[in-house]
Amino acid sequence: MFAWFRRLRARIRYRSFDADLRQEIDAHRAMAEAELRSRGVAPGEARAAASRAMGNVTLAREDARGVWLAPWLESVWQDVKYGVRSLRRSPAFTITALLTMTIGIGISTAMFTTINAVILRPWPIERPEQVVLIKPEGGAPRERWQFGLGDRDDFASRSTTLSHVAATHFAFFTPAADPEARTVIAYGQFVTPGFFETVGVPIALGRNFRPDDDREGAAERVAIISHAFWHRMFGGARDAIGRALYFQKQAYTVIGVAREGWRGEQPYRDDIWLPLQAMRNFKPEDALFSDSAGRCCVALIGRLAAGATAIRAAQELTAFARQRSSQPDAAARRVEVTGTSMYARFPAPLRAMIIASTVIATAIVLLLTGANIAHLQLARALARAREVRTRLALGAGRSRIARQLITEAVLLSTVAGVLGLALVYAVLDPLMRISEMPTRDVWAPDAAVFTYCVGTSLLMSFAFSLLPALRSTRIGLATGDGRTATPAGRLRFNLALLTAQIALSTSLLSCASLLTRAVTHAISGDIGYSIDGVTTATYRPGGASTQTGPGAAAARQTIERALTAAFPRIAFTDVAPFTHAETVDVRRPAGSVREARSADIAPVSANAFEVLGIPLVTGRPFSGHPGSGEAVVNETFARLLWPQDGAVGQRFVAGTQSYTVVGVTRDVYFTARDSIRPTFHVLAGRTRTYPAVLVRTNEPGVTDRIAAIITDVDANATVTVRSLADTIAEGLGDSAAGATAAWAGGLLALALATFGVFGVFAYVVEARRREIGIRIALGAQKGQVLSALFRPARVATVAGLVLGLLLSLSLGSVLQSLLFGLSPFDPTAFGVVAAILTAAGVLATYVPVRRALRVDPAVILKQDA
Repeated sequence: MFAWFRRLRARIRYRSFDADLRQEIDAHRAMAEAELRSRGVAPGEARAAASRAMGNVTLAREDARGVWLAPWLESVWQDVKYGVRSLRRSPAFTITALLTMTIGIGISTAMFTTINAVILRPWPIERPEQVVLIKPEGGAPRERWQFGLGDRDDFASRSTTLSHVAATHFAFFTPAADPEARTVIAYGQFVTPGFFETVGVPIALGRNFRPDDDREGAAERVAIISHAFWHRMFGGARDAIGRALYFQKQAYTVIGVAREGWRGEQPYRDDIWLPLQAMRNFKPEDALFSDSAGRCCVALIGRLAAGATAIRAAQELTAFARQRSSQPDAAARRVEVTGTSMYARFPAPLRAMIIASTVIATAIVLLLTGANIAHLQLARALARAREVRTRLALGAGRSRIARQLITEAVLLSTVAGVLGLALVYAVLDPLMRISEMPTRDVWAPDAAVFTYCVGTSLLMSFAFSLLPALRSTRIGLATGDGRTATPAGRLRFNLALLTAQIALSTSLLSCASLLTRAVTHAISGDIGYSIDGVTTATYRPGGASTQTGPGAAAARQTIERALTAAFPRIAFTDVAPFTHAETVDVRRPAGSVREARSADIAPVSANAFEVLGIPLVTGRPFSGHPGSGEAVVNETFARLLWPQDGAVGQRFVAGTQSYTVVGVTRDVYFTARDSIRPTFHVLAGRTRTYPAVLVRTNEPGVTDRIAAIITDVDANATVTVRSLADTIAEGLGDSAAGATAAWAGGLLALALATFGVFGVFAYVVEARRREIGIRIALGAQKGQVLSALFRPARVATVAGLVLGLLLSLSLGSVLQSLLFGLSPFDPTAFGVVAAILTAAGVLATYVPVRRALRVDPAVILKQDA
């Protein structure tokens, strides 16, 4: 230990130690010289004799330094210093190699980070290996067997392998800080008491749920919130305990705040937890409370007892479940107990597919990146052939020179690894936010990601720099500078990789351009009717007494009368535009069931077509009453059932009901923005619980006015009011997120392809520099020489573009549902990609071509002399 400390101290104070060593050697030599002079030897002869007696002073200094500084460590340090100086002298190579490795390492690390956070990582709790998920499996085919509260109680009371068992139910909330405040979106769960003990998450502030909190008609409605939601809603104030959160204008008292870092299991994004019995206030019709058998609606979480295993727990719970069931399929039922990570919950084939796809994708990225690095290293090695030849002539061994080159590669990979982690933060965070995936506190790189990044960086530096390093040392000392003509086929494999890179980047950029154009087209394109000035409102009646039955119908009629009196141009529909409609099978009355076709049904009020501005092609609007059997269909529906005949007056069967067509509307985008579905409209009745309101007006403050009218009738109603344009934009969120991800992936792939083109061209120029000079000296034009030399790389580039465009056309057909009527062969989208690829190609070839044009034949011939 003392020796290592001494060597570390010597490394830190290297210059001081070296100066002391020089002074000591000079002092010994001066003493020897003084002794000789005292014997009468002449000063000059005494100095020479003292130097001879000292021997090789440089070797003596090396031996002395070896005592307090390991020679191999000093040698490595010299390699590092020389490598830094060498890389600084080649800024073009250094920057290009750094960017290439950063992108490659960043992409592969980002993939691993996402898989690690979403699939591999268990819940962020203490001792996560003890917490398990309990799932029902097996049973009758095509029937879903689920757990109920009775199962939870039975497992908790009888199990010896589980110390805790809790029941949960996923929920979506829109809480507010006060009854009149704007609501926010929050995810959460209904849980049984003991949930936080089961998952092992302490309450940081306040108290936990008690058994009395989870009883029907509990004296107080209570809630526990996450640490992040505490800061978001209450600013982290400690007096949040005891304050109220309002759900559908019903107050729930905040009694606790979960510890920081725990956000649940969706994954890790829950904000609010309520007692399970509180579901009665939100979903009184839920089967959990209406089905006495208790065979549905809850998920179970358990904590293993000391010494128990998941396998033993599964066997025990399976026996309990079969004993409880009186169904004929009870013997086929089983209970599975898995870890909390998504990977542990997947079946074995899916787990194997995830691992295989991840390994293949990572290998492809690293292979393409490594090929680019190898090209750059080979080109630089050829450019440094004179330096290598000189060092070999001075006695340096091949392994010593190769170690120096590999050290430079390790330096590059180390810096690239740091930049790659920064790229993960820069790219993943906005993508996760756009796609509404977990936030940074969930997917932030951990020790596993750091280890993966370091390992990938070192592996890449060694694997793709060893061959160029060894090849660069195979230089004959009697030859010129080590450059020879490149044999045909040497670059064949590398050119194939370059072709794959260009094809991949072309296809990704084409998809990104198509999706971007599709979003723009969907917002500004013609949907068949005017959306300007149209406001949509949906509401959910509040309170158990008004959510079902006659109370709901009466509340709806009262709200509709109040809105109709306030707005002259108003319509009602059971399906708001651009929301999912109910799908039914339709056929002609005389047709068989096999001839039935799928169509959407959209009940609307009689004036809905007038309010939206949807024109009738033929026939008339509704004139009867709900249930009269009249239907208005769109042109696609008419062509579906009566391609040769007129639709007006025809009858058709939808499900078990018969309808008569009284009118045909123009084809418009009503139920979706991606395609025009065959749709028929019937008169909306007055029994639906959750209607939609369509108001056409340009009055200011219309959204607040609509919300006020509805809440005046039903104070507990949850109201959502927005313009129809905002509804369309929200429905395009998935496409916008897909376009962003495609652009990110496409631009990164394009960067790799650009560096690949640069590396190939640079290698060709350096490898055939002598040939270029000789050809020009013999009278060849530079343009002819460049055309002949770059033909293989040019062919690979063109082939990559062609393959990429063909792949883009195929992917465009697959993405048809996300293009919102835009053609997958859109010339504008492909024109943008062509412009980007052209600019990247010019940029990638500029430096190598410029260097090739500057080859001086006189210098080449002089080197051969």
